[in-house]
Amino acid sequence: MKNEVKRMNKKQKKIFFCVCMIFFLFLIVTIYLLKQKSPYEYLKEQKGMTAQTTANECLEEIRFDNKYIVFFINENGNLSCAVMKKKIFSYEILRISGELSQSKNSKKLFI
Repeated sequence: MKNEVKRMNKKQKKIFFCVCMIFFLFLIVTIYLLKQKSPYEYLKEQKGMTAQTTANECLEEIRFDNKYIVFFINENGNLSCAVMKKKIFSYEILRISGELSQSKNSKKLFI
């Protein structure tokens, strides 16, 4: 009888430990997802290899399904566009467009 009580006690401890671990992992994932960055913040953190691909100021973020289009001013002061895909914990930059000079196209871009 004592042996059975000890065995149940060990099983209860294991179950309690497993439940606590699952709860703790769930809590960590929830906190991480709540602090997740916007597509522009992620793009800015990536710091492109050139001034053309480095984001300086966000103009617009457009979302469709799990993809985003981010229009931004790059370090050259020109307009660029990035296409990004949402992943579970971050984003994937699919493509960054060439740049459009604001000075040549200022009337067309900012009416």
